[in-house]
Amino acid sequence: MERPCGDGYRCTQFADGDFCFPTCRFDEDCAASAFCDLDFAAGGICYWLGTAEDGDECRRHRECRSGYCDGQLCRQTCSSDNDCVGDNRCVSVGPRRICTGLPLPVQAACERSSACIDGLNCIAGQCLPPCDAGCPGGTICHGAACHPRCETILDCRPGRVCNAFDGPEPICTDRGLTEADAACEASAECSTGLCADGRCRARCGQCQDGDRCWPNQSGWCLPAGVQEPGAVCDNHGD
Repeated sequence: MERPCGDGYRCTQFADGDFCFPTCRFDEDCAASAFCDLDFAAGGICYWLGTAEDGDECRRHRECRSGYCDGQLCRQTCSSDNDCVGDNRCVSVGPRRICTGLPLPVQAACERSSACIDGLNCIAGQCLPPCDAGCPGGTICHGAACHPRCETILDCRPGRVCNAFDGPEPICTDRGLTEADAACEASAECSTGLCADGRCRARCGQCQDGDRCWPNQSGWCLPAGVQEPGAVCDNHGD
């Protein structure tokens, strides 16, 4: 009988068998000899760093000593601009930071699409391809474009929201233009990231009397109804 992996580990399939690997969201979650490899379908795991040096040819992140391959070459990781040479600067790229110049590579932090390499658009603050080009690890297809996956707003670039309501999985999106309490049809329209019962909902911390904070202190204000759990309902506010 196979034993399941313990807490904080995931069973990952390889050609020579299944193995338990630590799960992660950032490189800092892993040991010094590993990095957070998001190129696994089930989510990121801590995987051994490769041996290819900066500037060596590569196809996958796990080939590089830095843990980052831009699809052609291994890139140098950094903690600040002082670690980079020439016109390069230290830029967040997925779960790590690398030295890069313009145009920005896939998953690099961005504020406009013109800063990204050809074929990429600035989606929720990251340079990402359309779905038909294949979504990189840590992202998911939504509305023909790749979007960063998220669990909370802290997983998204500053100024973005974690939208858990407009697709099959939570994704980071740019904030909408519609303010709290205004009419809406989709959560992507709302600056707060949630459209419920036809209104954009305020974030917790701005709840009015009679509202409840859902699902937790990083969530949204929803009107508390009178129906008990298990009762038939038509709207969240019931």
